Amino acid sequence: MLAEDSWQAEYKLTLDLYVEATEVSYLKGNFDSMEQLGNTVLESASNLLDKIQIHETQLQAHSVRNQFLEGIHVGLMCLKLLGVDLPENPDNAEIGAWLGKTQKALSPFSSEEILSFPKMTDPAMLSAMRILSRMIPLSYFGRPSLFPLISCQGILLSLEYGNTIDTPVAYVNYALVLCNPGVDRFADGHQYGKVAKQLIELQYDKKCKTIVFNNFYAHVSFWSEHSRNGLSYLTDAYQSGLEVGELEFAAYALTN
Repeated sequence: MLAEDSWQAEYKLTLDLYVEATEVSYLKGNFDSMEQLGNTVLESASNLLDKIQIHETQLQAHSVRNQFLEGIHVGLMCLKLLGVDLPENPDNAEIGAWLGKTQKALSPFSSEEILSFPKMTDPAMLSAMRILSRMIPLSYFGRPSLFPLISCQGILLSLEYGNTIDTPVAYVNYALVLCNPGVDRFADGHQYGKVAKQLIELQYDKKCKTIVFNNFYAHVSFWSEHSRNGLSYLTDAYQSGLEVGELEFAAYALTN
Protein backbone atom coordinates (compact mmCIF):
# COMPACT_ATOMS: atom_id res chain seq x y z
CA MET A 1 0.00 0.00 0.00
CA LEU A 2 1.18 3.49 -0.83
CA ALA A 3 1.33 6.05 1.94
CA GLU A 4 -1.08 8.97 1.86
CA ASP A 5 1.78 11.34 1.09
CA SER A 6 3.37 9.06 -1.53
CA TRP A 7 3.06 11.68 -4.27
CA GLN A 8 5.32 13.90 -2.18
CA ALA A 9 7.54 11.30 -0.50
CA GLU A 10 7.93 8.77 -3.34
CA TYR A 11 6.94 10.69 -6.44
CA LYS A 12 8.67 8.53 -9.10
CA LEU A 13 7.52 5.23 -7.62
CA THR A 14 3.95 6.47 -7.19
CA LEU A 15 3.84 7.86 -10.73
CA ASP A 16 5.17 4.64 -12.25
CA LEU A 17 2.69 2.48 -10.35
CA TYR A 18 -0.28 4.64 -11.32
CA VAL A 19 0.77 4.84 -14.98
CA GLU A 20 1.22 1.06 -15.15
CA ALA A 21 -2.09 0.45 -13.37
CA THR A 22 -3.85 2.80 -15.79
CA GLU A 23 -2.48 0.88 -18.77
CA VAL A 24 -3.37 -2.49 -17.24
CA SER A 25 -6.93 -1.29 -16.67
CA TYR A 26 -7.10 -0.26 -20.33
CA LEU A 27 -5.79 -3.65 -21.51
CA LYS A 28 -8.37 -5.42 -19.33
CA GLY A 29 -11.15 -3.25 -20.73
CA ASN A 30 -11.87 -1.77 -17.29
CA PHE A 31 -12.32 1.77 -18.52
CA ASP A 32 -13.89 3.11 -15.33
CA SER A 33 -10.80 2.09 -13.37
CA MET A 34 -8.58 3.44 -16.14
CA GLU A 35 -10.27 6.84 -15.93
CA GLN A 36 -10.12 6.94 -12.12
CA LEU A 37 -6.43 6.04 -11.98
CA GLY A 38 -5.57 8.32 -14.87
CA ASN A 39 -7.36 11.27 -13.34
CA THR A 40 -5.37 10.80 -10.15
CA VAL A 41 -2.16 11.16 -12.16
CA LEU A 42 -3.47 14.19 -14.05
CA GLU A 43 -4.33 15.86 -10.74
CA SER A 44 -1.13 14.88 -8.91
CA ALA A 45 1.68 14.78 -11.47
CA SER A 46 4.07 17.69 -11.26
CA ASN A 47 4.90 18.21 -14.94
CA LEU A 48 3.40 17.94 -18.39
CA LEU A 49 5.49 15.03 -19.66
CA ASP A 50 4.37 12.84 -16.76
CA LYS A 51 0.73 13.65 -17.53
CA ILE A 52 1.21 12.92 -21.23
CA GLN A 53 1.76 9.24 -20.40
CA ILE A 54 -1.85 9.06 -19.21
CA HIS A 55 -3.14 10.85 -22.29
CA GLU A 56 -1.40 8.24 -24.46
CA THR A 57 -3.43 5.49 -22.82
CA GLN A 58 -6.59 7.60 -23.03
CA LEU A 59 -6.07 7.98 -26.79
CA GLN A 60 -5.89 4.20 -27.20
CA ALA A 61 -9.06 3.82 -25.14
CA HIS A 62 -10.90 6.42 -27.21
CA SER A 63 -9.84 4.58 -30.36
CA VAL A 64 -10.99 1.10 -29.35
CA ARG A 65 -14.31 2.55 -28.12
CA ASN A 66 -14.84 4.38 -31.44
CA GLN A 67 -14.73 7.75 -29.67
CA PHE A 68 -12.71 9.21 -32.49
CA LEU A 69 -13.58 12.90 -32.19
CA GLU A 70 -13.06 12.90 -28.43
CA GLY A 71 -9.67 11.31 -28.94
CA ILE A 72 -8.70 13.78 -31.64
CA HIS A 73 -9.57 16.65 -29.30
CA VAL A 74 -7.35 15.21 -26.55
CA GLY A 75 -4.51 14.49 -28.97
CA LEU A 76 -4.50 17.96 -30.52
CA MET A 77 -4.59 19.50 -27.04
CA CYS A 78 -1.57 17.43 -25.98
CA LEU A 79 0.36 18.31 -29.11
CA LYS A 80 -0.31 22.01 -28.63
CA LEU A 81 0.97 21.84 -25.05
CA LEU A 82 4.11 20.17 -26.41
CA GLY A 83 4.64 22.95 -28.96
CA VAL A 84 3.22 21.15 -32.01
CA ASP A 85 0.24 22.98 -33.48
CA LEU A 86 -1.94 21.25 -36.09
CA PRO A 87 -5.18 22.53 -37.63
CA GLU A 88 -8.28 20.77 -36.35
CA ASN A 89 -9.96 20.19 -39.71
CA PRO A 90 -7.60 20.90 -42.63
CA ASP A 91 -8.93 21.45 -46.15
CA ASN A 92 -7.50 20.09 -49.39
CA ALA A 93 -5.24 23.10 -49.87
CA GLU A 94 -3.69 22.61 -46.43
CA ILE A 95 -3.22 18.89 -47.07
CA GLY A 96 -1.48 19.64 -50.36
CA ALA A 97 0.76 22.22 -48.69
CA TRP A 98 1.80 19.77 -45.95
CA LEU A 99 2.54 17.01 -48.47
CA GLY A 100 4.61 19.44 -50.54
CA LYS A 101 6.49 20.70 -47.47
CA THR A 102 7.25 17.17 -46.37
CA GLN A 103 8.46 16.02 -49.78
CA LYS A 104 10.71 19.08 -50.02
CA ALA A 105 12.16 18.31 -46.58
CA LEU A 106 12.77 14.67 -47.56
CA SER A 107 14.24 15.35 -51.00
CA PRO A 108 17.90 15.89 -49.91
CA PHE A 109 18.05 12.51 -48.13
CA SER A 110 18.43 9.01 -49.50
CA SER A 111 16.81 6.06 -47.76
CA GLU A 112 20.21 5.08 -46.35
CA GLU A 113 20.72 8.56 -44.90
CA ILE A 114 17.29 8.50 -43.25
CA LEU A 115 18.12 5.17 -41.64
CA SER A 116 21.35 6.56 -40.21
CA PHE A 117 19.85 9.65 -38.57
CA PRO A 118 20.82 10.11 -34.89
CA LYS A 119 18.40 9.20 -32.13
CA MET A 120 15.87 11.76 -30.98
CA THR A 121 16.63 12.95 -27.44
CA ASP A 122 14.30 15.93 -26.85
CA PRO A 123 11.80 14.73 -24.20
CA ALA A 124 8.94 16.93 -25.44
CA MET A 125 9.39 15.81 -29.04
CA LEU A 126 9.57 12.16 -27.99
CA SER A 127 6.22 12.63 -26.26
CA ALA A 128 4.82 14.41 -29.31
CA MET A 129 5.87 11.51 -31.54
CA ARG A 130 4.06 9.04 -29.29
CA ILE A 131 0.92 11.17 -29.35
CA LEU A 132 1.08 11.42 -33.16
CA SER A 133 1.30 7.63 -33.41
CA ARG A 134 -1.70 7.19 -31.12
CA MET A 135 -3.71 9.64 -33.23
CA ILE A 136 -3.29 7.61 -36.43
CA PRO A 137 -6.39 5.38 -36.06
CA LEU A 138 -8.38 8.22 -34.50
CA SER A 139 -7.79 10.48 -37.50
CA TYR A 140 -8.04 7.68 -40.09
CA PHE A 141 -11.55 6.77 -38.95
CA GLY A 142 -12.73 10.00 -37.34
CA ARG A 143 -11.27 12.83 -39.42
CA PRO A 144 -9.45 11.56 -42.53
CA SER A 145 -8.36 15.06 -43.56
CA LEU A 146 -6.13 15.18 -40.46
CA PHE A 147 -4.44 11.83 -41.16
CA PRO A 148 -1.95 13.15 -43.78
CA LEU A 149 -0.88 16.03 -41.54
CA ILE A 150 -0.21 13.72 -38.60
CA SER A 151 1.92 11.52 -40.83
CA CYS A 152 3.81 14.50 -42.24
CA GLN A 153 4.38 16.06 -38.83
CA GLY A 154 6.00 12.88 -37.55
CA ILE A 155 8.43 12.89 -40.46
CA LEU A 156 9.24 16.59 -40.10
CA LEU A 157 9.98 16.17 -36.38
CA SER A 158 12.19 13.15 -37.12
CA LEU A 159 14.13 15.05 -39.76
CA GLU A 160 14.70 17.93 -37.33
CA TYR A 161 15.25 16.08 -34.04
CA GLY A 162 16.31 12.57 -35.07
CA ASN A 163 14.73 9.13 -35.33
CA THR A 164 12.79 7.51 -32.52
CA ILE A 165 10.71 4.38 -31.97
CA ASP A 166 7.70 6.12 -33.51
CA THR A 167 9.50 7.39 -36.62
CA PRO A 168 8.69 4.23 -38.65
CA VAL A 169 5.01 4.78 -37.89
CA ALA A 170 5.21 8.24 -39.46
CA TYR A 171 6.93 6.91 -42.58
CA VAL A 172 4.55 4.01 -43.15
CA ASN A 173 1.53 6.28 -42.79
CA TYR A 174 3.09 8.83 -45.14
CA ALA A 175 3.50 5.91 -47.56
CA LEU A 176 -0.18 5.08 -47.12
CA VAL A 177 -1.12 8.68 -47.92
CA LEU A 178 1.03 8.66 -51.08
CA CYS A 179 -0.81 5.55 -52.31
CA ASN A 180 -4.25 7.10 -51.82
CA PRO A 181 -6.41 7.66 -54.92
CA GLY A 182 -5.77 11.15 -56.22
CA VAL A 183 -2.21 11.21 -54.92
CA ASP A 184 -1.12 8.09 -56.84
CA ARG A 185 2.58 8.21 -55.95
CA PHE A 186 2.85 4.45 -55.62
CA ALA A 187 6.61 4.14 -56.19
CA ASP A 188 7.35 6.80 -53.57
CA GLY A 189 4.86 5.19 -51.21
CA HIS A 190 6.56 1.83 -51.56
CA GLN A 191 9.99 3.44 -51.02
CA TYR A 192 8.99 5.16 -47.76
CA GLY A 193 7.10 2.09 -46.60
CA LYS A 194 10.31 0.11 -47.04
CA VAL A 195 12.15 2.77 -45.03
CA ALA A 196 9.62 2.25 -42.23
CA LYS A 197 10.14 -1.52 -42.35
CA GLN A 198 13.94 -1.14 -42.32
CA LEU A 199 13.77 1.22 -39.34
CA ILE A 200 11.66 -1.32 -37.46
CA GLU A 201 14.20 -4.03 -38.22
CA LEU A 202 16.95 -1.79 -36.81
CA GLN A 203 14.98 -0.84 -33.69
CA TYR A 204 13.06 -4.07 -33.19
CA ASP A 205 10.24 -2.52 -31.20
CA LYS A 206 7.32 -4.94 -31.30
CA LYS A 207 4.61 -2.38 -30.57
CA CYS A 208 5.54 -0.21 -33.52
CA LYS A 209 6.37 -3.30 -35.59
CA THR A 210 2.71 -4.33 -35.32
CA ILE A 211 1.57 -0.94 -36.62
CA VAL A 212 4.16 -0.73 -39.39
CA PHE A 213 3.72 -4.28 -40.70
CA ASN A 214 -0.07 -3.92 -40.68
CA ASN A 215 -0.16 -0.59 -42.45
CA PHE A 216 2.53 -1.46 -45.00
CA TYR A 217 1.29 -4.90 -46.00
CA ALA A 218 -2.44 -4.12 -45.76
CA HIS A 219 -2.40 -0.70 -47.44
CA VAL A 220 0.84 -0.03 -49.33
CA SER A 221 2.82 -3.01 -50.59
CA PHE A 222 0.12 -4.54 -52.80
CA TRP A 223 0.36 -1.59 -55.18
CA SER A 224 3.88 -2.74 -56.08
CA GLU A 225 4.06 -6.47 -55.26
CA HIS A 226 1.71 -9.43 -54.97
CA SER A 227 -0.52 -9.25 -51.92
CA ARG A 228 0.34 -12.83 -50.91
CA ASN A 229 3.86 -11.58 -50.07
CA GLY A 230 2.40 -9.76 -47.08
CA LEU A 231 0.41 -12.59 -45.48
CA SER A 232 3.23 -13.90 -43.29
CA TYR A 233 4.09 -10.35 -42.17
CA LEU A 234 0.48 -9.68 -41.15
CA THR A 235 0.54 -12.90 -39.11
CA ASP A 236 3.81 -11.75 -37.55
CA ALA A 237 2.24 -8.36 -36.78
CA TYR A 238 -0.69 -10.08 -35.06
CA GLN A 239 1.56 -12.27 -32.91
CA SER A 240 3.84 -9.36 -31.98
CA GLY A 241 0.86 -7.24 -31.01
CA LEU A 242 -0.47 -9.94 -28.70
CA GLU A 243 2.92 -10.30 -27.04
CA VAL A 244 3.28 -6.62 -26.13
CA GLY A 245 -0.34 -5.55 -25.64
CA GLU A 246 -0.74 -3.69 -28.93
CA LEU A 247 -4.19 -5.23 -29.20
CA GLU A 248 -5.81 -2.67 -31.48
CA PHE A 249 -3.37 -3.09 -34.36
CA ALA A 250 -3.07 -6.83 -33.70
CA ALA A 251 -6.81 -6.99 -34.43
CA TYR A 252 -6.35 -4.96 -37.62
CA ALA A 253 -3.57 -7.30 -38.76
CA LEU A 254 -5.74 -10.33 -38.09
CA THR A 255 -8.68 -9.00 -40.10
CA ASN A 256 -6.57 -7.64 -42.98
